[in-house]
Amino acid sequence: MSFLNPKPLNILAVGDSNGVGSDGWVAKLGELNGANHIYNTALSGNTVGFNNRSNGAKNTLSNINRYMNEACKEINHPDVIIIMLGTNDCKAVYKDNIEVVKKNFEKLVKSIKNHPSFHADKSVIFLLSPPPYGQDEMLDEKYKGGCQRIPLIQAFIKELADKEKCVFVDIYSVLLPVFRFITSDGIHLTPEGQKMVALVIQDNLKYFSGKQ
Repeated sequence: MSFLNPKPLNILAVGDSNGVGSDGWVAKLGELNGANHIYNTALSGNTVGFNNRSNGAKNTLSNINRYMNEACKEINHPDVIIIMLGTNDCKAVYKDNIEVVKKNFEKLVKSIKNHPSFHADKSVIFLLSPPPYGQDEMLDEKYKGGCQRIPLIQAFIKELADKEKCVFVDIYSVLLPVFRFITSDGIHLTPEGQKMVALVIQDNLKYFSGKQ
């Protein structure tokens, strides 16, 4: 099934490993509507604001201006910025930093809004809750305990979206009832799970006129 927006959208996608590759949610979103122009910055291990494994390339806060600049060159100004992050910020190594994660999400939204290419009357930010985590018995050690932390992030993202007039897309609640069928390791989604994410995003995108 394909949905068509009244006008093709320029989309900047920001994500982690679930957004990478031909089976990721970004590619699946492109398959649903090939008319849209999508610039994908998803990166395995990407976080909202930590140098994951001391790698600054996986810190979205440190790289968001570069992402925006690159998107402007590739697809003109982004009409929609879609962000699905938080999975890696809920790793065990960051278990005592949930409040820091929340502050990083706030800083990220403000950084996007302060970028010259963001126009309040033409651009919109989609904040997606991260997918669920599996239970500890199916997780690698570095992810254990994440199933308790993810709902805290999900609730905060909804609050932030309301506060900053972003579009909140609740991926967590959509996937939770069927999560055990669409993940092999409790973290990464199967192609079927990725398509579910893309369908939920596209269902929201088709109502976006963007005041273009």
